[in-house]
Amino acid sequence: MRGDRRELRRGGGREAADLVGDELEGCTIRPCLDWIRSPDAQANATVFLAKFYGRVELLNLLAASPDAGLRPALFHLLLYEACGWMVNPVYGSVGLLWSGQ
Repeated sequence: MRGDRRELRRGGGREAADLVGDELEGCTIRPCLDWIRSPDAQANATVFLAKFYGRVELLNLLAASPDAGLRPALFHLLLYEACGWMVNPVYGSVGLLWSGQ
């Protein structure tokens, strides 16, 4: 049973490179990363947000968007907000805007 949970956590033993066509099309996060050019930067942004908000909560926040076209803007907003809280834990992104950073 314990080995099964590990396999589920890792994606059922399949690598991300194995996902093709329809499986990537249904991905919630994939369209949100188009504005980030480098694949490494896309991975870093996704991991950063997943650690900051939690993997499931990040997916829930993006899936709760009423329009799928708004998800990239929401991802960008969540990334800016998370960075704001890391830089200025008291005021968050408002502190960044207020200080002009």
